[in-house]
Amino acid sequence: AESHDSSFSSFFWNISQNAGKEKHRGSKSEIAGCLTPGGNVFLPHQGRPLLGCEKLLIQGIPYFRLLLGTETEVQLGDLAGNAMSLTVVCATMLGAVTCKQLRRECLD
Repeated sequence: AESHDSSFSSFFWNISQNAGKEKHRGSKSEIAGCLTPGGNVFLPHQGRPLLGCEKLLIQGIPYFRLLLGTETEVQLGDLAGNAMSLTVVCATMLGAVTCKQLRRECLD
C-alpha cells in the first residue's frame, strides 16, 4: 500500500465519524467525501477544520453569490450538508413521475 504524508498532501478527514468507520489511511489525496449536516471535517495539511463557506464551495454552491444574512459558519456548514446535486433531484423526480405512470397503466 502506498502511503502519503498528510502534512504535505491535501486530505479530507471526517472526524465526526467513529474511527473504525473512517479509513484515514486509505483516503485519497484531493478527494472530498460526503458532507453531512453537523459533520466535522479536518484538513490535516492545513491543520484546521473546514469552514462552512468552504463546505458550500465543495458542494458547488458559490456562497459569494448568495444573498445570505448573518448565518454562522455552523449554519453554512449545515446548509452545505443538506445540499443535493441536480442529478439526484432529477433522478428522484423522474422516479416519482414514472411510478405514477406505471400505477395508472396497471389500474387500466
